[in-house]
This record gives sequence, structure tokens and C-alpha cells, in this order.
Amino acid sequence: MRVMSDARASEFTTVLPPQAQTGRIHLRLFAAKVLALVVVAGALVSNHIYAAEGFADFLIESVGLMLLVVGALGRVWSAAFISGKKSKVLVCVGPYSMTRNPLYFFSFLSWVGAGLSFGALTLAAAFAAVFLLTHLHTITQEEQFLQKKFGTAWDDYVRTVPRFFPRIHSVRGTPNATFEALPFTRVIGESALIMLVFVGTQLVEYLHAQEIIPVFVSLP
Repeated sequence: MRVMSDARASEFTTVLPPQAQTGRIHLRLFAAKVLALVVVAGALVSNHIYAAEGFADFLIESVGLMLLVVGALGRVWSAAFISGKKSKVLVCVGPYSMTRNPLYFFSFLSWVGAGLSFGALTLAAAFAAVFLLTHLHTITQEEQFLQKKFGTAWDDYVRTVPRFFPRIHSVRGTPNATFEALPFTRVIGESALIMLVFVGTQLVEYLHAQEIIPVFVSLP
């Protein structure tokens, strides 16, 4: 894998992010879960305004499913390049040649896809807002850490690769890749759970139709 030249990589020792930063990451994850639960709770007692089985309903939910699939597969793809290397090596191939934060980007797609899977554009916007509010600051902090660790190599990387939304035409591959099995397997498990989101949203719609779960508001 082309991550850095051997000579350049040998200048760095393994340095983990400061404990204070790790604490903030944990706080971000907790906040994301709380806010996501609030949005999910709202989704459970709301319904979309579109006709059931109509074209708008079909289109929105289909796009939601597509984003969930792309998000899940994208996270696995990204993990194949970064597992065991995070904060140790500057990876700049594969998905990391399109965006500096592919794991976050594909997670973002999954969150938006979850909202669309409920059939409501409003919920998709709410999930997107929750993700951005709880992740953007962490992304900035992590990039500041990487700049201090990798210096000019990071600066060169930043000049050619966007922070978040990918530049697809700039993707660069590699003939082989190595990764640590444990963190990679963990991401596969998380990605499998992402795919269950769509099943859950369809179950909620069924329970609404059967009036088992009450609907208090209709959303566009």
C-alpha cells in the first residue's frame, strides 16, 4: 500500500491522540447517541405525508436504502485501508485519496439514509443535522492532531484531498492492502447493523398501519 515513503514513515513514532481528545470523542459519541435517540423517538410517533405505496414514498425509501447500502459498504472499504494504521501512518490511497475522512462521510450517508428510510425528508434532514453537530468538531480536532504528527506530508495531502465530500475522479488504488483483523471485523459487524435499519423502519411503518404505534404528526 502506498501510504508514505519508507524513509518518510520511519521519521515518525507511534503517537496516540491525547487523552483529553479521546475524552471528547467519547463525549461526541454519547451526544450522538442521545440526539439520535431523540430523533428516532420522534420518528416512531410520526409518519410521512406521502401516499402509502405511492411513487414519492417508493422513491424516497429507495434512495434511503441505497444510501444505507453505500454507507455500509463504504465503511468496510475504508476500514480495509485504515484498520491498525489510524494515528500511526498517513494513509492516502483508496477512499482516503477521495476524502480525508471517508469513514465519517460514509457514516453520514448512513444517517441520511436512515431518515429517508422512514419516508420523510424532514427526518433525513434531522439525522443529517445531528450527525454534523456531533462530528464536525471532532473531525477538526483529529485533523489538527494529524497535522502536528505528520507535518508537511499532511499539508501536501490537505492541498489535494477534500476534507469531507469526496472528489470521486481523484481516487487512487493500490495493488495490495494489509489491515488488522480485529478492528476490521468490528467495522463489518457495525456495517451489518446499518443494513438492519431499513428493516426496522419498515417494521415501524407496518406498526403504524396496524395502529399499534400511534401517529401524532405527519412530516414531509
